[in-house]
Amino acid sequence: MSRVVWLGVITFAVASAAAAQGPWTIATNDTQMQFALSGGRPTISQLTSVADTSCNWASGEPECVLPASVTVGTTPTAVTWVYDGATATARQVEFAYHCDNPSLKLVSRWTSTALPGPVEHNVLLTNQDSRNMSLSMPYATALKLRRQAGHSYDHWSVEKASGDYAPEGPRAVPITGSYQTTLLCGPYSTDMDSEFDTPYTDMRDEIPWLCINDTTAGSVVYGGIEYSAWTVIDIKNNADYIDAKMGLKPTMWETTTTTPLAAGITLTYPPTFVGVCKGDVDDSCNRLHRWVEQHLRPPVPGGITPLIVNNTWGVGFGINETKSKAMIDSCAALGMEMFHLDAGWYKEVGDWHADTTKFPSGMASLAAYAHSKSVKFGLWVAWAQGGDMKTYNNEMLTVFNPTQAPWFTQAFAGNWTSQSYSGATVCLADPGAVSWCVGELHRIANSYSIDMLEHDQPVIPDQGCKRTAHPHTANDWVDTSRAACDGYYSVYDQLRQVHPGLWYEDCDNGGRLVDYGVAKRTHYYSVSDINDAIALRQVFYDASYPMPPSMLELYLDHNTDANQLLMVATTSFVYMLRSCLLGWPTIQCDTTTWDTTKKNAAMREFGFFKNKLRPLIANGNIYHVLPRPSFAKDPNFDPDNPDDPGWDGVEYYDPATGKGALMVFRPYSTVTQKTIKLKGLSPTKNYLVESADGGVSTQTLSGTALMTSGVTVNLPAQNSSDMVFLTATDTVGADTIAPSINSVTVSPALAASGDWVTVTVDAADDVGVVSVTADGLQLAHTTGNHWVGCVPAAGATGDHSVSASASDAAGNVTSGCFAAYKTAPICGANRGALYDSCAKTAAGNFLFKVWGTAHLVDSDIFTLSTAQAYPVTVLAPGYTLAEGNFAAARGVLQPGAGVPMISSSAALVQVLH
Repeated sequence: MSRVVWLGVITFAVASAAAAQGPWTIATNDTQMQFALSGGRPTISQLTSVADTSCNWASGEPECVLPASVTVGTTPTAVTWVYDGATATARQVEFAYHCDNPSLKLVSRWTSTALPGPVEHNVLLTNQDSRNMSLSMPYATALKLRRQAGHSYDHWSVEKASGDYAPEGPRAVPITGSYQTTLLCGPYSTDMDSEFDTPYTDMRDEIPWLCINDTTAGSVVYGGIEYSAWTVIDIKNNADYIDAKMGLKPTMWETTTTTPLAAGITLTYPPTFVGVCKGDVDDSCNRLHRWVEQHLRPPVPGGITPLIVNNTWGVGFGINETKSKAMIDSCAALGMEMFHLDAGWYKEVGDWHADTTKFPSGMASLAAYAHSKSVKFGLWVAWAQGGDMKTYNNEMLTVFNPTQAPWFTQAFAGNWTSQSYSGATVCLADPGAVSWCVGELHRIANSYSIDMLEHDQPVIPDQGCKRTAHPHTANDWVDTSRAACDGYYSVYDQLRQVHPGLWYEDCDNGGRLVDYGVAKRTHYYSVSDINDAIALRQVFYDASYPMPPSMLELYLDHNTDANQLLMVATTSFVYMLRSCLLGWPTIQCDTTTWDTTKKNAAMREFGFFKNKLRPLIANGNIYHVLPRPSFAKDPNFDPDNPDDPGWDGVEYYDPATGKGALMVFRPYSTVTQKTIKLKGLSPTKNYLVESADGGVSTQTLSGTALMTSGVTVNLPAQNSSDMVFLTATDTVGADTIAPSINSVTVSPALAASGDWVTVTVDAADDVGVVSVTADGLQLAHTTGNHWVGCVPAAGATGDHSVSASASDAAGNVTSGCFAAYKTAPICGANRGALYDSCAKTAAGNFLFKVWGTAHLVDSDIFTLSTAQAYPVTVLAPGYTLAEGNFAAARGVLQPGAGVPMISSSAALVQVLH
């Protein structure tokens, strides 16, 4: 055995019989990473875009940060790490390390997908010792981004808007000299006027997004943290490289964060990701958006997103059953798609049963009424908040229930009272709290027939927990947030396994919990509680850099002082309405009060949204072609100044369909005409240019002309707007050729009734495919010719086919039944029965569900057994469980001799305890 020593850092031993020496390469559609051994340990030797491998950002840094020491009991102990080797596939490379004394195992796993976007990094640290330990967790990922001589670099960041106006937009700071900064990312962002007297009172925290732009080479490194605890992104300039480190916040209150690591426990570092894009910051963000939507976000129920939502908060606590039904009627008449019942429907905080004085027929009846109008039913629930009830039952959460009291972050005095829509935040680090929340949310989903669940108020304590019995360090803000974050994820991961067709919205008091960990568990999230038209566009402009526009919920309330002024004229009403149609529109207005003129205008805008904007928001690229919206009212704007703050807007463009839209707004500027240069178009195509309101004359312009000279838009009035639509045209005449459907695949091929099966359609057209459906449900465009979405498996058992349809902009359509799958009954089986030949004979006609303790946990595969008896192998790519978990898995029994294998999926693996 050879030994390599890094003095003052860590002692590191390398096993001479290590596995292959590398190098190891993995790649997505646009990011490539290569790892190689250097000095006896794996390093990052290449970090490039696939489009330009000449611009290598890697500096040969170690591929992961290994803990230098742990505390065993109360004794600080140095760690001697042994590198055990690497295991690699085409999409993943995993590096293994161990320490003999104390007995530790660490796995560093880098994973790619066949999508555009970044590479993910996961680190798992296991205490294999009989003794309990603690440690200060190192950074999850630490990069040394190589500086090229003579190149200029910018660091981009975006803060959360929270519940107030965002004072700053995206920051692009030159990385020069001694530049150094820390981006603080927390579980509950405070406002500028926070009541908490802390070092964070006068600042918001950041969206956990890494973005370093080489403006000389036209190359961007981007990344992020898939976690909702207190985390940091540290940036520091050096002569030859830029330090970029991501992970848990290492200190709070000048005290080192300490994380317990009990015997037999596996600790998961905050997951991170890193990508490289050839292009500018907009280009890199668009690649990231597709990856978040296709890889992180849960499958979209029905495949269509975003929806138009009518929310009751404009009525506040005055909401009742009669008003709700009237709003549902109006919602249906206007073409809105979901009725969202906000706070005010329940008995009290912690008792999530209908207030029968206001809703005598209950929630299920109201949901049925909405469904009868073809409107979805969404429900506000602050399910992590406990109330002050002193008379209670098991379906209530209260700080005065002796069983539940230890779940909260502290004890409460006997005279403590909750508020009308908030109470005491439970600490989801406690398993009992997690179990209660899961059970209560199952009850709500089943009993109330909801289509969407909103969580509001804090779900993760941001100021620590005093409980010493919880699996975190008491009074440690960071470690409490870590353990509670894991608990929050467990609640929603369990809920989604049982209710995969449910929509999930993250509010958390509006824009305070916006990160990539939440993106893995919800379909959309509020980016701010602010409702004014300009403020909406500001927070959207900011957040649409790191986050997909399709997931950015924009609350619009016509009752604010600023918006009341816009309700007077139809032009300004439309301007206000369009401000929330940029992303996910949630309209917090009592639309029953709108007059006929406003209703007709709204129906027109909703039609534009569904037919033209929504496909672009869901599948297109976004370009920030105008400056950030401004409240400035200076009448002396310079019409020749390209940074004139009087106009704002964004461009959407989908290269797969050749369609685009420019959303443009003029709030206070005296400038009535502006020429706007577009981005991302095809220079070889001509585009039909037309507008909704006549601000642009209908014309055909080349992509080159639109990008170099621009399109001129006229907006004659203040507080006005227009939508400019682009359609790529066939320069050789009318398009008469229908699209071709090259292939349709369904996965899995054997499913239970009601399961969501994934349909992938390969469709091509000489001009461009604009829409693909499967069994009548819209699919989403991914890359190339591929369109993907989920459809529910048919109810009757037996063979079924999927009907696919593809259409182009000219209305040419190809359709037919192309792919087959089978719906099968579920058979619960003990593992021993799967060894019987009868089970293998029935494998093609039944789905099997088995239970057991997880062993041999590895990438995408694990074994279920009890006392090692009758093991069953489970193949479930992307599953999340640990060695020793008792779990259940459902799937297809594979034929063959030897140990039975169940082919499953991550959604069908359930950790029971």
